[in-house]
Amino acid sequence: MATWGHQAAGVSESQLLHLERDAMACSGISTAGRCRAIGLLVAYGVLGTPRARIIRETLRDWFGMLRLAESQPNAIESIRSAWAKAKTVFRLNNNNIQSVHGIMSNLIHMLIQAKWNPVAYNMWVDPSGTQWVTSNFKVAPDIVAAALTKSFLNIDLIRASQHYDGKGLQCGLDTDNTLRYLRNIKTRCNVTHSFKAMLETITSGAMWPAVRVNSISSIFPDLCPRCKLAPETALHTFWTCPCNKDIDEPMIAKTNKYIQRAVLEAETLPCLWFRGLLPQAVIDKVEIPPPPGELDIEYINPLNIKWTSGIYYGDASGGEHTQHNKLRRCGVGLASVSADGTIFFGLYSNLPGAVQSVGRGELLALVLLIRFLESLADCEFITDNENVYKTFNGGPRKGANSANCDMYEEVFRLIYEGLKNEGEMDAITP
Repeated sequence: MATWGHQAAGVSESQLLHLERDAMACSGISTAGRCRAIGLLVAYGVLGTPRARIIRETLRDWFGMLRLAESQPNAIESIRSAWAKAKTVFRLNNNNIQSVHGIMSNLIHMLIQAKWNPVAYNMWVDPSGTQWVTSNFKVAPDIVAAALTKSFLNIDLIRASQHYDGKGLQCGLDTDNTLRYLRNIKTRCNVTHSFKAMLETITSGAMWPAVRVNSISSIFPDLCPRCKLAPETALHTFWTCPCNKDIDEPMIAKTNKYIQRAVLEAETLPCLWFRGLLPQAVIDKVEIPPPPGELDIEYINPLNIKWTSGIYYGDASGGEHTQHNKLRRCGVGLASVSADGTIFFGLYSNLPGAVQSVGRGELLALVLLIRFLESLADCEFITDNENVYKTFNGGPRKGANSANCDMYEEVFRLIYEGLKNEGEMDAITP
């Protein structure tokens, strides 16, 4: 099943249900007993589900429309007025999708569905009370789409917490750490397909211990078929069955130290101990110092610094904990290099701010170079980040849709202003 024109027409919950079922049918995860919300995450990731794609495509078109409207006389005021009227309609009819007649009304409907408050066309308030204010339209729609997708996911998780061994999900799920191992093993050839499929089945809640089977068919005995000593619950299967000690697998042996804790928390956190789903509440108990908000630059060969024409190399790294989003702290390097590979001078710095991604660090190297370059310098910037290369060469419009749109806005603004000041405006298209 595919969609066309959903940005303006909207997608009802029943239509979305068909899309999600079709997506799950393509995943290969066992149908019986699975949780659709978690199954979609396992198969497609947080931002790859049907709903996430619909949200992202809608917001991209909405912000694209606003950018066009910004240059039209009175267009923004008309949008402001129409937004207020449309919002009132949805408030009065209980957010009925039948009132969707275009991209604006569809977006308002979507925001209300996600428990957001669509205060105005350029100001929305999410369920946590955070205000999303658009002061200009050089904003990355994908960032807003990701936040809106997360709100829908949190609603789905409340429902998922009531499913088989789902308790603990009602306050959120740490998707990064939950899905990291699954994502990593999908690229490893030394792990069998059946092992990967088993993990996806367990995570999606599609395992059937004897007690679960017995709950729907009393003909089937609930006794553990391995030890024949106790009912085969999920706790017994994964942790307390005496036959587990006979399994010749190092990964299982390493987890034996957690048996007592699993027994103690089996009632309150079955999602963690029986399905490997890490509740957000568990992670939130860990205090992680925020990354610095300011640049801290150190120079190499400072006496040789001349930001003139030449070849510059940029790079970034996520550091020791690069695989963990919340622990990752990026470092950035920039060097002036001769044709024969000699380093004239260079610098290294932290990546300031809450967003700690290697891609953003790679882009910061370019930003720093453009900040420091002399006017009309003819330079070549070498990067191994394909996204930075493609987005920069795609121009300001491409940069405006990037997750790092704030940095690209600075890049193109500095280039534009530099050429304008030097009377070289024909060299670029603003």
